Order: sequence, then structure tokens, then C-alpha cells
Amino acid sequence: MAPLQGTGGAGIANRAVIQVGRRHWTIGKGREEMRRLSMFLAGVLFTALVVSCGGDTKEVTKEVPAPTVSVQGDVAIEVGKTATFTATTKDGMDVEYEWSTSDEKVATVAADGVVTGVAEGTAIITATGKQTGAAGTWGVHVYAAAVEPEKVARVFVSGPALVEVGQAITLQAETVDGEDTGYTWETSEAGIATVDEKGQVTGVAEGSVTITATGAQTGEKGTWNIYVFETDEPPLPEPKVVVSGPSAVKIGETITLEATTTDGEDSGYDWASSDEAIATVADGVVTGVAEGPVVITATGTDTGASDDYNVYVFVIVPPTPEVTVSGPSAVKVGETITLEAATTNGDDSGYDWASSDEAIATVADGVVTGVTEGAVVITATGKDTGASDDYNVYAFVVVPPPAPEVKISGPAAVKLGETIDLEAATVYGEDTGYDWKSSNDAVATVDADGTVTGIAIGPAIITATGKDSGATADWNVYVWDEIPPPDPVVTVAGPLSAIEGETKQFVATTFNGNDNAYDWKSDNEAVATVDATGIVTAVAPGTAIISATGKDSLAAGQQGIVVMDFVPEVPFEQLWEGSGHADFGAVAFTYWDKSNPPAVPTNCARCHSTPGYLDYLGVDGSAVGTVDKAAPIGTVVSCTACHNSATTALTEVTFPSGVKVAGLGDEARCMVCHQGRESTVSVDKAITDNVSYVDADSQGDGKLGFKNIHYFAAGATLFGGEVMGGYQYTGKHYDKKFPHATGYDRCNTCHDPHTLQLKTSECVACHAGATDLAKIGEIRMTGSGVDFDGDGNVEEGLRDELETMGDKLYAAIQLYAKDVAGTPIVYYAEAHPYFFKDTNANGTPDPDETVSANSYKAWTPRLLRAAFNYQFSHKDPGAFAHNGKYIVQLLYDSLEDLGTKVAVNMAGMHRSGEGHFDSGSYAFRRWDKDGAVSSSCVRCHTPTGYDLWAKYGVDALVSQPPSDGLNCMTCHTDVDYATGAPRKYIAQITFPSTKVIKNDPANPDDSFLCAGCHMGRESKTTIDTLIASGGALSFKNIHYAPAASLLYGKDAGVLYEYTGKTYAAKFAHIGPESAQCAYCHNLDGEDHKFKPELTASCKGCHSEAAGDLTKIRKNRPLDYDGDGNNTEKLADEIATLGEALYKQLQTVATASGKPLAYDENAHPYFYADKNGNGIVDPDELGSTNSYKGWTAPMLRASHNFQAWHKEKGAWAHNTDYMVQVLIDSIADLGGDVSKFKRP
Repeated sequence: MAPLQGTGGAGIANRAVIQVGRRHWTIGKGREEMRRLSMFLAGVLFTALVVSCGGDTKEVTKEVPAPTVSVQGDVAIEVGKTATFTATTKDGMDVEYEWSTSDEKVATVAADGVVTGVAEGTAIITATGKQTGAAGTWGVHVYAAAVEPEKVARVFVSGPALVEVGQAITLQAETVDGEDTGYTWETSEAGIATVDEKGQVTGVAEGSVTITATGAQTGEKGTWNIYVFETDEPPLPEPKVVVSGPSAVKIGETITLEATTTDGEDSGYDWASSDEAIATVADGVVTGVAEGPVVITATGTDTGASDDYNVYVFVIVPPTPEVTVSGPSAVKVGETITLEAATTNGDDSGYDWASSDEAIATVADGVVTGVTEGAVVITATGKDTGASDDYNVYAFVVVPPPAPEVKISGPAAVKLGETIDLEAATVYGEDTGYDWKSSNDAVATVDADGTVTGIAIGPAIITATGKDSGATADWNVYVWDEIPPPDPVVTVAGPLSAIEGETKQFVATTFNGNDNAYDWKSDNEAVATVDATGIVTAVAPGTAIISATGKDSLAAGQQGIVVMDFVPEVPFEQLWEGSGHADFGAVAFTYWDKSNPPAVPTNCARCHSTPGYLDYLGVDGSAVGTVDKAAPIGTVVSCTACHNSATTALTEVTFPSGVKVAGLGDEARCMVCHQGRESTVSVDKAITDNVSYVDADSQGDGKLGFKNIHYFAAGATLFGGEVMGGYQYTGKHYDKKFPHATGYDRCNTCHDPHTLQLKTSECVACHAGATDLAKIGEIRMTGSGVDFDGDGNVEEGLRDELETMGDKLYAAIQLYAKDVAGTPIVYYAEAHPYFFKDTNANGTPDPDETVSANSYKAWTPRLLRAAFNYQFSHKDPGAFAHNGKYIVQLLYDSLEDLGTKVAVNMAGMHRSGEGHFDSGSYAFRRWDKDGAVSSSCVRCHTPTGYDLWAKYGVDALVSQPPSDGLNCMTCHTDVDYATGAPRKYIAQITFPSTKVIKNDPANPDDSFLCAGCHMGRESKTTIDTLIASGGALSFKNIHYAPAASLLYGKDAGVLYEYTGKTYAAKFAHIGPESAQCAYCHNLDGEDHKFKPELTASCKGCHSEAAGDLTKIRKNRPLDYDGDGNNTEKLADEIATLGEALYKQLQTVATASGKPLAYDENAHPYFYADKNGNGIVDPDELGSTNSYKGWTAPMLRASHNFQAWHKEKGAWAHNTDYMVQVLIDSIADLGGDVSKFKRP
């Protein structure tokens, strides 16, 4: 609704003009106009909701709210002064807003929401979301400053001016040239609307009412006019013109279009054509002039509304009969194969068959007989149509099998003193036995039967050599031993409160040990006593700590209890009282009990007491964002801490780095505390403040100390690189907020807000089996398929990956401290300041070392940064779930930095995910310096851009923020990941050639999800268009990994296909399902590496692969590259052809006097070879030296050459198609292709 301004103390009129769409509303005239405005705005919002849902209005329910925009700003500003207004969108997402003012003579507004007062009066500021189209408004009074001593206090009132019966709005009052601590609110008609002491207005009955605010000190009054309405009439939509009729017209003929107007009336229409050289239009009659697309526009002569209608002008070309030959493409010498011919667009009673070389193969009635090795073309010609088709056949002889290979299988680890059995097998040969050998008998031995015995902890290589073939194979084995158990721990559980006279059962449990009984004790028996069985008796009101000490382990645990003399009625109390927030005995709330005086200091009170938390929020009337006074001891995080007037409005939190995160909901209450107390910024400041530092490895004057992130900084982990909670090394990219599933990306959507426990019952919807914390730690989703910690195990949970990385970092910290800083260091998580001098250099924290007097002081900048990240990873126990990849990056970078000074083994470790989830890759970091991904790239380089294309089949019209890679919701429907994870349905794919491939809704092919991006961006069509234009030629880049275009071959038409040549269609593999992306690329369960895998079913056909899928060469006997080897890898066959094409390109370019060179890693790839040495030198890189000597044949060939380079799987996706275009490109450039075998 549009808020309207009331009169202030200076008597400014309550009148303004609001423009919405094409309608103008003058506010302040009368009741009927107010009613019409309210219903019109409601109609706009309802229409926007229906459009956004993309369906029939019958499917719109009250459960799907329309997007709404709220505007906030000052109530009044002085002439010549400015104020910044802000806008937020609810139930939708707007990246940008368009700002406007109802009266620029009163106030102007800039594109960033900055409002400037121009002259006395009232103006309405409107913000319209550029993405949702929803609008919100806020009024502003502009007043002239009074001249001393004539200043008179003035009261202004502002807020929404429309309210529905039964609903409430809140007004604001402001005093100018005076001071009021509060206001008295009155209504002119309580039967229409009431107002409370806080300015909240509630609609009672339809009608107009005036609300008055009177200053408590000045006595001045300000008023505000409000209209109360009932939504019993339909909205008033805008006029709309719709054109209908045929969408195509033949050249020289006509079609008639019709226009109609809804929600308005037009006496006629003005018709126009976007290109009269293609089609003309008069009174809706369209005449075709020339072939091509044209837009016909009809504009209402009265309403001014218009509609565009696409028409295509065509010529009719009769179909040409076409003969297609099918069948096997290879025949063994001396054997036969049978080919078949079929005619489309015509009929043939039979076919004449011919062989291009009967010395190689003969043919009769489609039966081909192999005569001698070589390639031959079999032609079938229709007896009636005369149409023909050429079919390539290769006559082959059996190729000898490859050299024998030995394969070892068995366990990869053996426990110290135990044995494992390895087995060896020979492929492509036979062995009667094997000779076994160990690379290090001091670590592991192996006997003649392959039995390995662990001798000492460490790695060893076991080798098996075939007794007959002589072939060998190696097998890595690691010898391990038992890990010592952790220290015993006792935990105490029981109610946190009891009523005076009640008894409660407390229970003690020992972990990592055994206790037959416990010694129970109360620290305050005047409040509560405990017997030998753990039964606690509430004696008198107060608090007591109940402790239990194991009789065998001697470990102790404790829990507090509050005794009350009454039963409070508090909602959710039982849920809350078992949480950490209610643990009166926890150190987090008792640490200051013995301080002098006993109080929680201001720098701790915010998060360790309810009074301090309320103080920080300003609930006690003090300044917001700071704690002004120490808090009393004895409180926890109680109900009022989270449920008060300040937290209900809290949407923004400032982190220790100074970064503000806005747009938050209830989770903002958590992040006020769970954000840590240090950051990259404070660590850097601590370093730079010590001006005596020489370099990163100098200790300076020794004043540098450890910076502790503090505890449970989950918010800092969740928002990652955005808030810089960990130490972020310069020049590195760090993942921002972890994009969990929709509806589960906030603190209170995963944790119960009262018990604080995880909602594990909801986790299983996506994470099968994740029913408790232990199982949740085993979760490993799509972005974590790589081996982050380098231990070779990619099946363990992300929690274990981080643990191993942390262990490696701690080892590196200790090595650096000893060898570089010169003082050994140890870490102890239970004692501040955590890092201590290792006085006896034994590598472990001994009791006499973990005291504050022995805190570590030999800090260098490099050591501090690494130690800070180590602590950061330890103090958030849920870091693996909150933002595991961010923690991986922090640990990895710390190890890498320490590795510049000491030996750090990072072999096999990874900093980021793979492919779609590699946030550090160029595919997602290319636009960081620009601040936004351009609209032409968002489909494939941002999740939001792809989602738009997947839903509506169109690309985004605006840029999007850079992303950290794709996520689950990119391809999936965001439901039921645990049992199927349904994918989005893509109806069709339009290739750059404009050819369209349609999906089958009855049997959807998920490959269309992949093809939406893996199709390239240029084609034969775009290249021919450029050549035909007659302008300067420039390289057209097919783009990267265009796998779908290779797979579909001529059906996609993306590579350059030469006239008169035949080309392979879609590679069918062994059937429709086997030709889908996911058949060969691993997408099983939580493993989304997208890498091709050689499975057992593959080996059933491809025995030649023998564990290496690049060796697949089933039914591919042609020696494509003519080097005499028809058993080499297909990728090598194609590589020879690609290199031959590049050589021919360079030959042609050099002959023209304009040599070229190619660098596949530097756009635009082809450069002028100024020194003629055949390679791109450093001084030849750069767009200013891009190659400009293109001819049409070179441009066509460069497209196919680039396609080979940028599609690494071309050999598998469509061997024949790739070979065909490469050979034809060489021939088109005048090269010799006689030795090549074109399929």
C-alpha cells in the first residue's frame, strides 16, 4: 500500500500524487478515491503473484503470498538536507530497486535511495523491485529551518495511510526544533480506527480517520489521515492489448491478425511492422515480402496499451528425397556384413549398390564382403528417386592383443604384527605364478604367496612379477597400529530446575572408561542436597551445583539446578531448561562468580547474561550496539533475552570484521553472540600495530599475542568469506555463506530454538541415515567429492576430513615453532590462552605447562595466522556442517603458508571441490574484479541464472553476483534428496545452430540439464552468417566443454560441416539410456564428481579397457590418423588429426604473409606470430595482438580445431563426427588427407 503523509505542526497539506503503472492517484481528495487506490494496489500484487507462479489463477492460494516491498526512511527532513531511504522485499528477491518521487518540487530521490528536500511540502517516495515488480512507499515531510529566535517546535507524523479492517499498522512521530521524549496518540473516530500508546493503529470499520500525536514536552501536535478499507470489491487491473492470429505467412500472401483490449476500451488500433522489408501491415492484414522474422505491434488508440506479435515469412521448398544407409561400419576380411537402405520424402522399389573400391570390398544387394584391409565407400542409389547415400566401411584384419599386464588386488593397509593376502592376475597373457617383493622389508615383508606382514608403521610398495610374462605391478601398503584411547569423561544429566520440596533423579555417565559407582556432592546443601544414588532434594530457593566423581576413573562432571518456591507458567520451558542456554552451572555463566566485585564485565555480558544481551540491544533504554554496564551474576540466556521488542525487529548483525549482514530473520538473535570476537581484520591490525616487524617470520619486540576467535562462532563459519571470521590470506578466494537447501539455511531451521538440538528427524529427508550427530558427521554431499585431507579416503564424512587437516596443521605449527620461531609450542583446548611453551619439547601439553604464566609468546605473523585458523576450526564443533568448504580453505592455506618455511606434506590434498563445485575455478572467479557476472554468462556460471533458464527457457536480462559454484537446487527440485532427488525437467534444447532437440515428457532425459550449458556458443550457422556479412572476419569461440554438441553430431549442427559431405548423427551407444550423460558420468547418490567411470557393466563390452576407460575402442578398427596403429587410444588418433589441422592452419597463414600461433589457455587463443617461431611468446599475448588475417576457409577450420581442444571427451562422445570435421577442415585448407581414414 502507498503510505500518505499527514499534516505537521507547520500545517503542510496531506496531499500527494502516486503513479503506479499508467494510473495516477491524487491522495487527499476523498473517500472513494482512497478505496479505489487500495483495491488497485491489491490487484497489482495479486496479478504479480499469478504471473510469478506461471500457472492458472485457480492454483493460487493464500499459502503463496505475493512479493511485497517495504520502504523505511526519515519522517521529516529539512530543505536542502538529505536522508537515505532503504527498501527490502518479503516473499521474493530483488537485487535492485527503481526509486521515484511523487513531487520533485518537494523532494527528489537518487538511484541509491538518497532523498533531498527541495521545498516545504509532502512527497511520497516509491521503491519498485526490478526483479519482482512489487512496489513500496514511504512519505516524507520537507520543512524549512526556523530562524533564531523564532524557532517553534513542530511535530510530524508519518506511516502507511491505508489499513484493512481488522489489521494494524504503526505510525511514527518526530519533533523538529524541539524535543519530546514521547507522544500522546488520539483518534478522531474510534468507531473507524483505534490507536494505542505506541502509535499502532487498528482498523475497525470502513471510513476516513485522523490520528493525532501530541508531544509530551512541547505540546505540539501532528496529524495523519488514514483510510480504513474492506477488500470486498475486485481489483482494477491495467488495460491490456492482446494480438492473435496466424504466426507465419508465405511470401506474397496475407494473413489477418486481430487485436482485443481487456480491462479497458479502444476504438481502434495503430498497427506497425518492425521491418517492412520482410512484412507490411495495414489494419491487421500482414503481407509477406521477404523470408525472415518480423514483429507486428498493435497499439490501442485510446488506452495506449500495446502488444507485440512474432510472425515468420516463409517460402515453401518441396522436400528432397533422401536415401539413408545403415548397418555395421566394419567388416573382417573374408567375412560379410549386411547394410540396409531406406528412403524418406519419396519411394524407391529397390536400390542399386556399388563399392568405391572392389579390391577392398564388394557389395551385392547390400551384402558387403571384405577383400583386403582398407577403407571403402558403399553407395546405395534409389531405383525410382535417384537419390543416393554413401556409407563408409572399413575392411580389417584381426589386430594382435596388447602386451601382458599384471594386476594386484587386496587390502591397502595391514595392522602392525598382522598379515593381509594380496592376489595377482595377468591380462593379455598367462603366468604360472608370480615373484613377490617388498620395497622396504623393515616396514612390511611379503612371502611367495603374496602374504604381507606388518613389521613397522609406515608405507611400503609390494611388487608382483609374472614368472612367464615378466610383466610387473606395484601395490601400495600402509602398516598401522592401535590409537590410544582418550581420557575418561563423566557427564551429569538431570533437570535444571525443581520446586522447593521436590526430588529429582540425576544420572552420571562415564565415557572412555568404566565406573562402578560415583561420589555425589552438592556445593550448596542449603539449596539442594544429593544422596549416594544421585537423588537431589530441593531444600530452598537458590542455585546449586551437583557433581559426580567416578570411583574408578576419578573423572568428574557437574550440572547446576535452580530451586524455586513456585511453578512459573512459561511456554517452551521444558524444552529450554534442558538446553545449554539454561545451564546455570555452566562455566559460560559461572566464570565470574568469584570475581571482585562478582559481576559479568561489559566485554562479556552481551553473551553471558540476559541483562547484558538486553543492554546490547538497547532494550534497557541505553545505546544500541554496546554494553554500558556490567551485568549481575546468576543469570543465563532466558526467555526475555530472545523475546523482546528489539529482537522482533532485529534484521542486521555486525560481525567482528565490521561487515554487516542484513536481511536476516530470527537467526539474527543467534548471530549477535555466535559470531566470534576476532577476524582477519583484528589479526592483521595486531600485526601491523607492532611496527618493529621486519617480515612474516620476525618476532619483533615480542608484544604480539594470540588472538582467540572465542567459542561456537557458528555464524562466522556459516557466512564464511563474506564476514572474514577466519584468517583469510591475501589473494585467495573464500566461499561465502553456505547455500544449504531452501528452508534449511538459517540457525533456527536446523536447530530447535529452545532445546538447541538438531532437528535430525528432518535431516533424513535429504541425508539418508543421518539420524544422530554421529551419522550427521558422516554426511558428504555434492561439493565434497574430492580428497581434501589427502589420506586417500573419499568415503569418510567431511567432519573427518577436517579433523585430519587440522592434525596436519597442528604438526606444521609445532615444526615451525621449533625450527623457525625457536620455541616449541603445544596446544591445549581446555585452558586459556590455549597455546603454551612446550618446555620439555615432548610435543604434548603437560599439566605444569598449561598455565597462563607459560603462555606462548614467540609469535610471528605467519605463526599467528596459522594458529588462529587452527583455533577457528576447533571452536565450532559443527563447522563441518555450517560451512565445511570454508574451513577446508582456511586450513589448506595455513598449511601452504607454513610450507614456505618448513617441510609440509600436502600431497593429495585439495583446497576446493571439483568441476561444478570448484568455487576457486576460473569458471566462477572470472567476474570477481567486475563485481557481477554479465547477463550473457549467468546461465552457466551462477545458480540463479541457470534456475531462471531452467524454469522459463530464457536467460537473465540482468547481471548476477559472482557465485561459489553450483549447488543442489541448480539441477534438483529441492525436495526428497534421500530417496530419488527429483530433477528439474527441461522440455527442449536449442543449440547455437538454432536446431532444436525436444525431450520426452513420458520418459525424461536428464541429460538436457547438462546440455543447457554444455552445447557451446557458436556454430556453422553463426560462422556462415559472419562470412556472408562481408565485414572483417574474427575468430568465433565455440566456448568450453561443448559435449552435447559433439554427442548429437549433425543433429545439433554446431561444428562446421562442409557442403557435400556426410556426417555422423547422435552417438547412440548401445541404446537410448546408454547415450545419456549419467550413464557414463558418476552421479550416484551423494557422489557428484561428474567424472566418467568404468563400471562392471562397461567391462562386459569393453574388455579392452582393462581398468583404463581411455583405452575403450570397441568396433573402432579404422586407423583414422593413418599412422599404422589401429589399437592406440582413440584420443591419440584424434590428437594426430588435430595437430595436422593446426599445422595446415599455420602453413596457410604463413603463405599469406600473416603467420599465426595458438595458445589454448589465453583468450582469444589465436595470435599474430610476429617472430614466426610457431609459438605464442609472452610479448605476443594480449587482445591487441589477436590474429586478424582470417580467411573464410581458415575461420571454418579454426572453429573445428577449437572444438577438439575444448571438448576433451570428443573421442568418446562421437568419435566419427570429430574425425570427420577435422579431416574435412584439413582438406578445405588444401592439405593432404590421403593417408587418413574418414569414417
